[in-house]
Amino acid sequence: MTQRLLSPDEVRVSVTGWHTYDPIAGEYRWHPGSQILCWALDTDYDGDCFTPSQFFFSDQARHQKALRRLVGKDADWLAVDACFGLRSLPFKRPSSGRIAVRITTQNGQSILKPMTVSDAGPKPEA
Repeated sequence: MTQRLLSPDEVRVSVTGWHTYDPIAGEYRWHPGSQILCWALDTDYDGDCFTPSQFFFSDQARHQKALRRLVGKDADWLAVDACFGLRSLPFKRPSSGRIAVRITTQNGQSILKPMTVSDAGPKPEA
């Protein structure tokens, strides 16, 4: 996951994939963004409760038909199209300085990644 400061007050997050640890092999494994089912972004994470303010599906082709049925034909489809992809919408820099991304994989695994946004750019939290 990467973050980019668009301006001193604006941030955007891109999800490129995630790592998992395999204790049997004793190594980390990289999983590409193509294996993400959906992901959510908490733009002002408090460290206790993940409260998504943006939500995305990674594969537009797979979910477009179901979403059209759910939302209806009178929807603002430019806004709906913004819900697909691996890059967030721009958002204001959080007052707490913290954000979090929650990824749900195609096999149902959920990963939470808290991050700190600083002047030098975002840093993963330990």
